[in-house]
Amino acid sequence: MRRAAIAIAATALATGCASSPPPDDGGETAITIDFAGAPMASVPTGSFPPLDDDLDRASIRAAIEGSLGWLREKDPAEEVVFGDERRPRARVVEAAETLLALLDEHEDDADLDAALRERFVAWQTAGTDGGGEILMTGYFEPELAGSRERTDRFRYPLYRPPEDDGLRGQTRDAIDEEAALADHGLEIVWLDDPVERFFLHVQGSGRVKLAEGGILRVGFVAKNGHPYRSIGKMLIAEGSIPADEMSLQAIRAWLAERPDEIRRVLSHNPSYVYFEARELADEQGPLGNIGVPLTTGRSIATDTALFPKGAVAILSGRRPVTDETGAVTGWETFTRLVVNQDTGGAIKGPGRADLYCGSGETAERIAGYLRHPGRLYFLMPR
Repeated sequence: MRRAAIAIAATALATGCASSPPPDDGGETAITIDFAGAPMASVPTGSFPPLDDDLDRASIRAAIEGSLGWLREKDPAEEVVFGDERRPRARVVEAAETLLALLDEHEDDADLDAALRERFVAWQTAGTDGGGEILMTGYFEPELAGSRERTDRFRYPLYRPPEDDGLRGQTRDAIDEEAALADHGLEIVWLDDPVERFFLHVQGSGRVKLAEGGILRVGFVAKNGHPYRSIGKMLIAEGSIPADEMSLQAIRAWLAERPDEIRRVLSHNPSYVYFEARELADEQGPLGNIGVPLTTGRSIATDTALFPKGAVAILSGRRPVTDETGAVTGWETFTRLVVNQDTGGAIKGPGRADLYCGSGETAERIAGYLRHPGRLYFLMPR
């Protein structure tokens, strides 16, 4: 959904998020790890939190099998990035295959946890502070209304990338407000809201419910080359939205009350995403950067310059508990198995992990609340 979605998390629009949980991240290590400036380091067996997986086994199996399908097509001897080192891809495959086997052998989480510690070495990422604490955010696949034809209602296009570099490199304002790409036959579909189109660019993929009938899946394929600039940070700096109230939902509401500000605010971010139509089953998630469907709650996006694509890991943090209205009623800790299957323009360095939260309104709400501390451990066989 990133390079098959270069999008960033909904919460990365801003520097803060409402409804913050208690400061404890639910995964505090008892042992101080000396990362010595490295992006990751092996940790003692007892220093990572016990497995407390809050999701079903079928979802992690599906995510691992997706990664294995991609990994097995690659040269096993090729060395892949592993922090500031490199390891043969065969080791990443071995880790995934071993974990898949352990899932079949151990139905109880406590037994599985013991097996993980026996069979794997955990490599913790250095985090944002060099002490192992990461910033965990969430992203999702939005659902929008659209049409294959331009109408009075549907007049905001999604574009496929131009072949001409000059056209491709136009800014957001030139493309959306000055019609720099009009009359080039690049439109894939037309949407009915410029703000929702912007958020689709941020997420990198979506489901468009067509006026003609059916669902069109779209996903990131290219960018215009301009840097991403956060509109959330701009609105906070201007005093328009308080930092502790900032979220995708807050930006949407603020712009809905001030339609005359839409062009100025959205054009603050010159980065522009080009899309392509995707043939995916309804039950499948969008494609991640390794070209396999993402799995809700299991797929993560990290910096692929540092961490191996398709690798299995443990993510520890907190998740929001919401009521039927979407309001946060509490927070629950988790330590769950995840798979590194995506990346993003704002997901840089050893201190970031972006959790795929699914499609639709519920996923949007969950992703909107996730911007809090966590810890991430990649698994390598002993």
